[in-house]
Amino acid sequence: DVDEAHALDLEPGEAVLVLERVRTADGRPVVFSRDVVPAARLPGVSPDRLARGSVYDLLARDAGRTVHHGVVTIEPSRADRRLAKALGVRSGALLLYLRQVDYDREGVPVLLSHEHHVADAFEFSVVRRGPGQSTRREPR
Repeated sequence: DVDEAHALDLEPGEAVLVLERVRTADGRPVVFSRDVVPAARLPGVSPDRLARGSVYDLLARDAGRTVHHGVVTIEPSRADRRLAKALGVRSGALLLYLRQVDYDREGVPVLLSHEHHVADAFEFSVVRRGPGQSTRREPR
């Protein structure tokens, strides 16, 4: 869609590979993820191959695009019928929604992830960086 195309620096309509999967912890479904990768950044990779293993490894090994950093937004959400069924929770259950864009070393967006986490299965910690030492000198 238009928002995903913008996040990945694509023109609307450009081909993408989409991988949806449920991740488990101790056999319990805890994350529904939807990963979107620009097809041009993984030439020759089939959706089946994308589904086997780590998307990060595939980007690094097959495309030479190691993820350097990601920017994530976290917000509360509610499970719709589809998410409730996939995660084994009731419709309307509280989830944590993470939207992350991963960038390579050159700052090119290479992966967009939508993740819906079962809220009572996770604790997140955030490390916030300060402004550091300014390179600008203030007058005395």
